[in-house]
Amino acid sequence: MAKQKQKKISPSLQSENAELNHLVESSDRILYECSTVFPFDLFPNKILVDENKIDIVYKYFFWTERVFSIMIHDIRTIRVSTGPLFASLLVEIKGYEINPEQVSYLPKNAAYSIKQIVMGLMAAKSQGVDTSRLLLPDLRQKLEEIGVAEKDRYAR
Repeated sequence: MAKQKQKKISPSLQSENAELNHLVESSDRILYECSTVFPFDLFPNKILVDENKIDIVYKYFFWTERVFSIMIHDIRTIRVSTGPLFASLLVEIKGYEINPEQVSYLPKNAAYSIKQIVMGLMAAKSQGVDTSRLLLPDLRQKLEEIGVAEKDRYAR
């Protein structure tokens, strides 16, 4: 019988593997999720925010969708425009000539929450903060506090 050689994993490979596992775990933690309002949007779009990225799911027809994923560190700014009933959200990306389409017919509170969480994530990532150690409800609250702009306090 041939002996199977057990491969020893180098410390650097173990470290990279641990980092990848950490990235997978943080991408599984959805911080915020919302959809546009039906019937104003016949095929409601969806926005998902996790610790590393924003996914904008554009629905065009039954079983037809396009997903636009944006890494948090690639975001230049995020803007909320409001009307009497709804809000629109626009994300500008660094280095892209064409940004994702504006997402309209969002509930106002949801649009402001997304903006605040993303701005909080941008600030935390720029300071090198590891957000994965916090419990999800605490993390959401802290990110919203960090990301709130003075105007946002009065806009709701």
